[in-house]
Amino acid sequence: MIPEPTILEMLNAATIAIRGSAEKNADFVRGSDYESLSGPCAVIWSREAQRDTDLFNAVNFHTAEGSDLTELALKRYGKQRILDSRGTGTVTLERPDGTFFDELLGQWINGTIEETIWKGTRILIVGSSPKIYRTTEDVFAGQTDLVVVIPIEAEDIGPGSEVNISDPAGTRVRVHDQLEDVGWKVTALTCADGTLFEQADAFRTRIRKERLAERVGQTQAIIDACEEAGASNVALFRSDYAGPQYDYGLNVVYVGDSGYNGTPELVEACILALQSVRIAGVHLQVLPMAPASIDVTADIYLIDTPGLFDLDRLREVHEAGIRQYMNGESGRFSYARSGILGAIILRTPEVQRVNIISPATDASVVEGPMKNFVPVLKRYVVNSINLRYLAS
Repeated sequence: MIPEPTILEMLNAATIAIRGSAEKNADFVRGSDYESLSGPCAVIWSREAQRDTDLFNAVNFHTAEGSDLTELALKRYGKQRILDSRGTGTVTLERPDGTFFDELLGQWINGTIEETIWKGTRILIVGSSPKIYRTTEDVFAGQTDLVVVIPIEAEDIGPGSEVNISDPAGTRVRVHDQLEDVGWKVTALTCADGTLFEQADAFRTRIRKERLAERVGQTQAIIDACEEAGASNVALFRSDYAGPQYDYGLNVVYVGDSGYNGTPELVEACILALQSVRIAGVHLQVLPMAPASIDVTADIYLIDTPGLFDLDRLREVHEAGIRQYMNGESGRFSYARSGILGAIILRTPEVQRVNIISPATDASVVEGPMKNFVPVLKRYVVNSINLRYLAS
């Protein structure tokens, strides 16, 4: 942005203009007639420049502050700013039944009194870190009302107010103000966290990220659309996944339910859902997932006789390493025998070499010499692990 002109710069401009066109030897020393005329004008124009800058900044997303930014984001992008707020929830009050039998009258008498629990009544959580909550509306309790649930809010603004207490005995939480019926006790209190005002830079950063994710063709927008269509698992692969030499311009989305089963109905639903988030002209294919189990069998050769080592510990470490590899990002939909070997050798210097018997081959997302995407993406899960420890 061009910097605002200063008063001195405006006075110099007036000097140049008058001396250049009207009077070559005009007197512009401090207190002169010309300065008396141009000085106030310079001050007024300086203020006008500041006003124009402020108005521009107020409608510019990158420079707006305070309420200007809050209103701008809501009107332009439909994004709500996180403001200061207190946590809200409910408190449950209970009291004993005051009904008794009057022998003189020969009848039962309801001795429970009517009472209004006023807005602002404080509720105290006792302990080393006491917290205070307060009711947010007046609640009337009739003679027959032994239980009342009242909305509350935290006394302090911001996070730290979240709580969920069930206290039938009424010992952890109590009413901090005096009520007419002293029999009231707090049996439950729940409250959510409050929020703190979202600073301008953090607010702008969040909006940029959200708007980027909402753009058509973005990864998150595609995943969200598939999940809304019923998919629990979504895997995206760009057309250049196998390398630029195998880029045929076809991007692939694999979908599956919570068990990694991609039914024809789910695939069709995702195809229809993606029409609103995909980029026109970009080829995008939707294919199913399917679960698959594998058995891992390996001969592990140790640096010395197996009887000299804690084989139970080694087996536990090696099995955990194999499962971690297969459940990680590199092993969920593909695996390599070398990766399984590395998972076994890692952090076990007792191992000299490993012979992987099964699986006999690697598995990948692409297949064949042309590196085409597989028609069904398999989610590999380890079924059994058989390890045999031998001496080198």
